[in-house]
Amino acid sequence: MVGRSGSGKTTMLDLMGLLLRPTSGSLYIDDIDTSKLGDRELARMRAHRVGFVFQEYNLLSGLNVLENVMLPLRYVKDGKSGQAARCRAHRACRAQRPDPPPPDRALRRPGAAGGHREINGE
Repeated sequence: MVGRSGSGKTTMLDLMGLLLRPTSGSLYIDDIDTSKLGDRELARMRAHRVGFVFQEYNLLSGLNVLENVMLPLRYVKDGKSGQAARCRAHRACRAQRPDPPPPDRALRRPGAAGGHREINGE
């Protein structure tokens, strides 16, 4: 998204990410009027239908790469086990590069230069 300062880029992204509610009108996702949802329904929709990719990686240095990828999965109450979440996180890490890094790479702590380098073996 491109635009001059103050043109509403952040507001638009916050609305699309269900972090803000529209002050007028409606916002539909998958034919659901999100402006009529309560906080719990919005949280559920964010967990299952909205993804965020940040310009800064926002990785927690106290966690390794795999644990950082798994962190949002802790908040999705879908009845899946921790092992299922770990498998999903491994798949997400592998999707970042066609040739998988050595198995221990996902267990490394993010470097000062960002987690992207750790996930992609740079």
